Amino acid sequence: MKFFLSEYRHDYSSYTFGYTIYAICESRSDLEFIYSNGFLPYTGNLEIRADIFYKSRGIRIVLDHFSDTSENRRVQRKIASFNIKESVIPIESFDQWDEFFDFAKKYSNVRIGDHKMPLERIKYICSRKYLTHIIQFNQDDKVIGYILVVISDSFMHFWFSFYDTTFLEQNIPLGKWLMWKCIHIAKAMDKSYIYLGNGYQKSSLYKTRDFKGVEYYNGNSWSSDLEKFQLLVSQDEALRPLDDFKLNGDWNQQIESLL
Repeated sequence: MKFFLSEYRHDYSSYTFGYTIYAICESRSDLEFIYSNGFLPYTGNLEIRADIFYKSRGIRIVLDHFSDTSENRRVQRKIASFNIKESVIPIESFDQWDEFFDFAKKYSNVRIGDHKMPLERIKYICSRKYLTHIIQFNQDDKVIGYILVVISDSFMHFWFSFYDTTFLEQNIPLGKWLMWKCIHIAKAMDKSYIYLGNGYQKSSLYKTRDFKGVEYYNGNSWSSDLEKFQLLVSQDEALRPLDDFKLNGDWNQQIESLL
C-alpha cells in the first residue's frame, strides 16, 4: 500500500491549497486500513491499471448501532410479497458474466446514463482485484438484481447495485430495499461496518435519513455529528472560499482535539 497527493485548486491570498489524497491498494490485506481511513475506490479512468482509492467524505454504518427504522419497515412490507432470495457469491466462483453485463448495462442506460457508466466501465469495475463478491437476487428463477460488494474481516462495502427497473414503474422501492438488505447481510456476517459510498450533495442525504448508526468521514476521523454533515452537504453546490478549518472559527479547539 502506498499513498500520494495530487495538487488541485489553490487560493494563495488565503494560503489555502488543495490536494487530493490517493491510496494504491497492492493487496486485499490493505483494505482494512484503506477503508477505515476514509478511502473509496476510484474507477473514473479506465486506463489506470493499478487499484486506486481516493479519500473523501464517505458514509458508513456502525452495525452495532443499526436497527430498522419505520422507513425500513415500510420498504420491507412493500417487497416482502415478492419472495426475493439472495446468494452471496465469491467473485472467483461467479460464472454468469455475460448475463450480468447485459443486465447491468440495461440498468445503467436507464438509471445512470451511458456517458457515466458505459459497458467498458462496468467491466473495468469488475476487474478490480479488491472486488470480492457479487450478491445475486432472484424472484423464483428470474434475476432481479445484483450488488457488487467488497468484503473484508471487519466490513462490507456496498459498491454498485443494478436491478430490474420495471419495479420502479410499479412504485416498488427495490433500490432502497437492496441497500437495506445488504446492511442486514453484513450484520448477519458479524461485520462491524458497512460502507455506503460518498456523502456529497443532497442526493446522498437519504443514507443518513433512512438508516440508524450512520457516521461520515470528516477528513481526519469518523463522526456521528449528522448536523455538521448536513451543513457540509448544504454547502456542496458552491465552491467554498476557504477550507473547513479556516471557516470553522474554533481553530484552537480543533487543533487541541488532535493533540
